Amino acid sequence: MKMTAALILSSFLAGLFAYAPADKTLALLGADRNLSLSHVEGRALAGRIENLRVGHVQLDELHWRIRWPALLGLQMHADVESHLAATKPDRATGKLHGQIRHGLFSESIRLLDLRGEASLSSLQPLLQLKYLPLDADLALNFSQIVLQDQRVLLAQGEVQVNQASWTLGRPVEIGNYLARIETEKEIIQVKMNDADDASVSLDLGASLDPDQSYRYSVALRPKLDTPASLVNQLKGLGRTDQQGWYRLEGSGKL
Repeated sequence: MKMTAALILSSFLAGLFAYAPADKTLALLGADRNLSLSHVEGRALAGRIENLRVGHVQLDELHWRIRWPALLGLQMHADVESHLAATKPDRATGKLHGQIRHGLFSESIRLLDLRGEASLSSLQPLLQLKYLPLDADLALNFSQIVLQDQRVLLAQGEVQVNQASWTLGRPVEIGNYLARIETEKEIIQVKMNDADDASVSLDLGASLDPDQSYRYSVALRPKLDTPASLVNQLKGLGRTDQQGWYRLEGSGKL
């Protein structure tokens, strides 16, 4: 009897939430105090936000549709699609779609099947880099990402770096690259290499520990068809090793 009453109550509360106006729901949750937005429409179950700023990231649009049966179990499962604000007309517009899962009493947020495209320059504010002498079209394909307290706890997927260009001075096309991201024993590891058509050989390895300390190692080497202007710029990295690689290493904490 108690279980039946609890189920009826949870169904009633889920129904109230699902059909509440989206703007009123955001205000009730206090999201409007932490987010910058200009227009909200729809219901809590399915709606749309225009000109949303989340931290350093500007979104032109955010669409969501909540799978209401999960609400009965005090879970929030939602399909989302976002459009990043364009930064350059000749680059990918920045469309991402996937699923968000979050438990009412959980501190973490899980992103599933996150796919889409974006330019590296459009993600520069998210990476909090003041200057990045590189741009590219990114094809994102993550099976899952887990976030907690603005920290990435887990990431599994890959990023195709297409039509990359070195933008220091006169832009130089340097080709395509592939980054694979895995998590082993709570350590996020990134491995990135060049494709056959890339004009610069790349061997990059990086890791992020649970305490947000990171390490990276980068090796760059010109190929026979590397533009002379880029070869000269690479010389500014210092001396090469016996195999002709320029090597960079570093560590720090986010």
